[in-house]
Amino acid sequence: MKTFLHAIFWIASGLLLIPVFLLGVELIPKSSCFTEWTDSKGEKIEGLPDQCLAKLNERKIGMFDYAEIGGQVYWLRREAQTEPAGFPCMTGVTCLPFPQGRHTWTSIRLIRLDGPVDFTKLQAHLDGRYVGDGQNNFHVYDRIEMLSPALNLAGLRSFACRCVDVIGPCDAYVTDGRYVLNDQEVLHGADPVTFVNDVPMLYPDGSSDNRLGFTRDAKNVFYHSKLLAGADPASFGVLRFSSDDENAKIFDSPIASDRKTAWTFDHDKAQQLQLTRRQFASLRGILAKAIAAKSELVQAAGKRENDEQICKKDQD
Repeated sequence: MKTFLHAIFWIASGLLLIPVFLLGVELIPKSSCFTEWTDSKGEKIEGLPDQCLAKLNERKIGMFDYAEIGGQVYWLRREAQTEPAGFPCMTGVTCLPFPQGRHTWTSIRLIRLDGPVDFTKLQAHLDGRYVGDGQNNFHVYDRIEMLSPALNLAGLRSFACRCVDVIGPCDAYVTDGRYVLNDQEVLHGADPVTFVNDVPMLYPDGSSDNRLGFTRDAKNVFYHSKLLAGADPASFGVLRFSSDDENAKIFDSPIASDRKTAWTFDHDKAQQLQLTRRQFASLRGILAKAIAAKSELVQAAGKRENDEQICKKDQD
């Protein structure tokens, strides 16, 4: 009988230790790691195994981190998220009755630079968005085409911004004094001396925006990095009509025009629009009134020393 009671005691003790053991296991901190490997075009590529556990040959260059892995250079972003220890709760469900230990999730994104790239010579330029090794130049991880004469990456500077665009797309336009770039795209034929990002998109009600990416120099108009062939920069302007505007039934929106031609836009493509003489005259008249309503801003556009009152008025 005594032996039987001893057996019962030890079995009961063992059974009691099981949840204690499981609880201890649950409270052990855990970590998970995920990696994503792509080329510069966003296509998935094969990566090396166990990269989460490996000590990478990496360094910060300008604004971003880069790493050399297997003879290739990668733009690197590592993000970690930690859920503290406690009782996990699910949306719409009460918290679970047993605790869990701290859990850390780490994600690593690696984008391969089109190479070969000399990692030891890779340096940052401008505000850190551009990197180069002396032969190959990149905007973040996008390769800049080889140019002759070569692009002077160390001499890059930004163009002045319209006040409404201090955090907008004008930051994307840079020059080394010979070439003009929109991020990594070269605006072939652009004159850096007369180039300005000063083509606001105007609304008939007097408001404006400049998020479509029109720029110009003394002889040309550009849409993003593409030349808008035949456009006259002196008379060029862009209009957008609200959906309740009667003109929206006549004109596609947004619509651009110079003294001879009108264009509509689909993403990054421009297409000439056929209008009657009366429609074209009406369009130009509306544009002229919109420019007049924003004359202060249009005249100040492209100048770094924009008047603060003009900026405030436009942002309001």
